[in-house]
Amino acid sequence: MKMFNSPMESGLKLEKSTTPNDDAEFRAYIGALLYISCFSRPDISYTVNKLAQYQGWVTEEMTKYAKRIISYFTSKLAIFYKSQNPKILTSYCDASHAPEVDPKTENEVDAHSVSRYIIQHYGNIIHWNTCKQQTVAISSTVAEILAITENIAAFFIPRDILNELFGKIDAMEIYEDNQSTRRMIIGCKNKKLRHLLIHAAALREAIERKQVNIVALEGKNQPSDLLTKAITGAHFE
Repeated sequence: MKMFNSPMESGLKLEKSTTPNDDAEFRAYIGALLYISCFSRPDISYTVNKLAQYQGWVTEEMTKYAKRIISYFTSKLAIFYKSQNPKILTSYCDASHAPEVDPKTENEVDAHSVSRYIIQHYGNIIHWNTCKQQTVAISSTVAEILAITENIAAFFIPRDILNELFGKIDAMEIYEDNQSTRRMIIGCKNKKLRHLLIHAAALREAIERKQVNIVALEGKNQPSDLLTKAITGAHFE
């Protein structure tokens, strides 16, 4: 079996079958891979979720890429956890704004953005999530704020567990690479984004209570990219 250094080709565009079908082999692959991605392999999460959207409209090419994921992670079976960050809890949050929309084509596509976040304990990933947002975001700022709101909601479970084990812990640092999003959270007024005021107020309240801190991050240093898009193999090394 050929080995690969990434679960999916960067920039890959898939076309669904022209007729509906019921491919039992593909569904079996996706079911097993979803289980693995949810419990032990965040690095394949984006690719598996991407392929899962095509169940019922499967092509031979999609089955080939499902097998590629298996080939990828069987070549990288070991995941090591070690104390590599003095911060008890940190998180990297990102959103991919309408990733299916391609202005070069006129095909009707899903315009929902995708939220992704990674929560780390001493630099080791302990929780992650990747999902489509329930509403269509009109801008990348909107998509990012919705993603951070989901991130903070997920933070309280590991925080409460760690509080019980080790006593009260410091605020979780959330690393965010969108400048407009950070400005919106700290109180910048924007009439076009009035519908986000409740989300922004909830985030500011979490900051004021010293539950979280929002920290600026350069886009090139955003590890949650592996959950929002297909990236090159070098990022998985």
